Amino acid sequence: MKNRTAILKIRRFALLCCAICCFAACSPEYPKRPVSDAGTGSLEGLIEQENGGQAPEGGTQDMGDSGQEGGSDVPDTADGGKPGLDSNEYAEEMSPIRQEDICQMGDALMYDGVSFCLLSYERTKDFGDRVSENLSDWFETDADKNLTGDYYYIFLTLRITNESSETIEVHRTHGEIAAVKENMEYCTAGEPCYVDEEYTEGDPSSVWAWKFEPGESITCEVGYIIEGDCLEDYLYYKFITSENEEFADKFIKLE
Repeated sequence: MKNRTAILKIRRFALLCCAICCFAACSPEYPKRPVSDAGTGSLEGLIEQENGGQAPEGGTQDMGDSGQEGGSDVPDTADGGKPGLDSNEYAEEMSPIRQEDICQMGDALMYDGVSFCLLSYERTKDFGDRVSENLSDWFETDADKNLTGDYYYIFLTLRITNESSETIEVHRTHGEIAAVKENMEYCTAGEPCYVDEEYTEGDPSSVWAWKFEPGESITCEVGYIIEGDCLEDYLYYKFITSENEEFADKFIKLE
């Protein structure tokens, strides 16, 4: 009787092993998640691969004022170094501009209750009489902070107004400079490098921010640096608007 019981146990164990082997052999092998080869490791590049090469409509949502995607509002990189302008590291995938997203200089662009109004701009190699202590000069300049390599400053004069009833902290360098080709495809063309007055109430990475009381409005100057190659394209001021939790890229032509 004991021998028969032992034989039954062995048969059951053998059947269980066969079932496990059959299940493993028949189970489908799921494909691995594709890795972006866009050169930036950006979320947009990954989504584009998963969508069969189609970029998501509206582009990525670069928040710009919270150390978020792009990180262009932080003067120093995470490891304490200075960001560069290597196109393989910073340039985004080319994306088309829609005609309805083109605005005019002087238009108010809203971001979470704060309006940004571009009043004027200047492209130059000369730093002029600006505050040299507020310049993040990781690039090549002379003693007067004038650019000596194949780079240009883009200085923007902005009027920023808190249209809400709450105190809001927002980065004055929320926008970007975009290089736009004839077919209206664009990519990010540079990095922020200057504000006329630094914000001292936050941590060192928030010097380009500003705290706005309800109804407060300021006029300020922010600066970006671009490579000379970008002048082969048209330059635009790119701004991500945010109203009612909806985001949209808006563009103002500079030259």
